[in-house]
Amino acid sequence: MMRLNFLHGFFIALFMSLLSISSFAQTVDPIQPQYKGADALAVDKAKTLRLERKYDDSINLLLPLVKREPEYYRAMYQLALACAERAQSAFKQPKDIENADKWFRMAIAEKERLRAAGKPLNEYTIYNSYGWFLMEVGRFKDAEASLLKGLNELDKLPSVQSQQRVLNNLAIVYKRQGRFNEATELSKKAIALGSVTAQKNYVEIQQMSKGKIQKQ
Repeated sequence: MMRLNFLHGFFIALFMSLLSISSFAQTVDPIQPQYKGADALAVDKAKTLRLERKYDDSINLLLPLVKREPEYYRAMYQLALACAERAQSAFKQPKDIENADKWFRMAIAEKERLRAAGKPLNEYTIYNSYGWFLMEVGRFKDAEASLLKGLNELDKLPSVQSQQRVLNNLAIVYKRQGRFNEATELSKKAIALGSVTAQKNYVEIQQMSKGKIQKQ
């Protein structure tokens, strides 16, 4: 009986191991399918670590990959996000802002290179992400330029939430520049898409606009 239990356990362990190997081999990057297996899994893992705010681990996992695969868009994008988010956290490192900007620009350059070559990537969130980063570091003109690109591709974004983020971020950029009419119109569009954030932002924009008029 003990031997049967041992064999049962052995075959279950063997099955799970083979299943894991099969899953590893079949993992394919959703944007650039030429990247698969260990590389695609590394990016997935790095994204999970980033979302868990384990920025150091995420960055350390991605750096060797992007150096070895300099055309791997999703790896560069995730690295940019990890650096950008760490820059806004208590774990900020001296060169995070510089590195985030570098990796965002490199990822966007690769995306636009492929589009020019007739091989567009089915991924459109990066303009909003880069715009958010630029807004957070006070580069409002550059943020506007990136977010306008995102706005031009609004219908290609993967979810309503992604569309809301572009509209809300661009509205905030305009609000911080005192361009209240433009900010108001964008907030209205985000509200029409069901954004609670836009409703709060709309009220604030109206208050700031009235304050500006009263000062005049």
